[in-house]
Amino acid sequence: MPVRPQETVPTLLQVDAILVRLTGTNALAEVARFLRAQFHHYRWVGAYRRKAGQLELVAYDGELPTSSGPFPMEEATFGRAATTGRGVLVPDRPPAGPPRAVGSEARCLLVVPLKEGADVTGFFEVDGDHERALDASDQRLLEAIGAKLGSAARAAPPVEGPA
Repeated sequence: MPVRPQETVPTLLQVDAILVRLTGTNALAEVARFLRAQFHHYRWVGAYRRKAGQLELVAYDGELPTSSGPFPMEEATFGRAATTGRGVLVPDRPPAGPPRAVGSEARCLLVVPLKEGADVTGFFEVDGDHERALDASDQRLLEAIGAKLGSAARAAPPVEGPA
């Protein structure tokens, strides 16, 4: 289900309102909750902090992930997003997925960098529950959000969870 153009500006304004009130992990968690509530095709939304070539989960909304990290940033999808500075959409992820995947139900994946200026400080990951649940409209929206959340990712401590 694509993000409708009329949803973009109100969504970005809501993210701005969250960032006025909250910082770090609290801001990232609130944005994740808001996005899942606003866009029902977002099965899971998580934010990762980039630290010393590793990624650590710092906030999420959805089922508890099977792994909160740290894991190497060079993992295929995250590595491509870091290299290009743009989102990477995987519309038809195989059911098995990578070992740190949230679950076998996540059938598509979108990873966008969180930026502070030109510096990539982390990533947002959105999972969909069926193939092609996410598309270019989601990528455009989340890239715009990612440009606002870089400092929040830098300041956030990792989530304690299962290894």
